[in-house]
Amino acid sequence: MATHFQRALACARAYADTHGTLVNATTDTVQDGLKLGQWLSNQRNKDHAPQLHHGAPSPRAQALSAVDPWWNPPWTLESQRS
Repeated sequence: MATHFQRALACARAYADTHGTLVNATTDTVQDGLKLGQWLSNQRNKDHAPQLHHGAPSPRAQALSAVDPWWNPPWTLESQRS
């Protein structure tokens, strides 16, 4: 049985395959019944703290980077979507 992260990662992969990126997923984005945009927002928030202290990316961040290297860009997503 897949974990929640594995299921969400599969949804992220499906979304990226369709849209070419994860960056444009807003908090309202739903993929295969999962609130993908909100989940990605939560993953970005979790990922920022270690990177601010020059820590290595977590295994979850590495898995998301394998789907889309720009899933968590250094610029604000609001400016990306403008």
